[in-house]
Amino acid sequence: MSTSTLSRPDRRTATLVVVSHGHGQEHTGPDFEIPEWAARWAGSSGWELHRYTNGGPGAAAAAAGPGARALLLRPGTPASARQEQKRRPHVVAAVAAMPDDGAVVADAVECADAVGAVLTFVHAVPCSFGERSVDLAGALARGQRLLDMAACAAEALSAGLSPVTQLLRVRPHELVGEALDADLLVIGGPRTGHRDPWGEHRSSVQPGGLGLVAHSALHHAPCPVLLTPR
Repeated sequence: MSTSTLSRPDRRTATLVVVSHGHGQEHTGPDFEIPEWAARWAGSSGWELHRYTNGGPGAAAAAAGPGARALLLRPGTPASARQEQKRRPHVVAAVAAMPDDGAVVADAVECADAVGAVLTFVHAVPCSFGERSVDLAGALARGQRLLDMAACAAEALSAGLSPVTQLLRVRPHELVGEALDADLLVIGGPRTGHRDPWGEHRSSVQPGGLGLVAHSALHHAPCPVLLTPR
């Protein structure tokens, strides 16, 4: 696939919704702090900026959708500790398919550029592949090709960026669990017109229209999570 088919996200009538982590506990009042880079990103993109004070994963899932990105904050983000240790921030983007996740790649690039971060693309090949006698070598090769496509697309969008790729033998939702080492996780939001294995069209398999991996990220990732529309 040619990387020229990917572009930066559509800027028209878009919004960035910043959601507090707890139900009014971590960020109280209408003026809880929005990360400076997020406000700057929304401003330079021409997006409307909204905030949900009494938030949490459910509010972030509800806020995400066509034209709307949702940023779920976490209390005590690890970015501050990383900056104190003079380490570069780390943005991780989970990709499942290309070009479906082209917007995830583009948003991850812009976030990494905004904070001067290292960018890593991750993809999972479950360990169960071997147990079910599926072509493991083929699955690993497809996963690496997917990551290479994401990295090439990122480099085309930002000439100075040198993204890292990681192909892991874990269940996909384990990519975004408590062991994740990141200051920001970028992942695809709700899918529309989803076709399930039975051939029926439905909007989602999880509340809020999210897939299992995004749903797990909102509940278990230790860092802020950005849901990107696709």
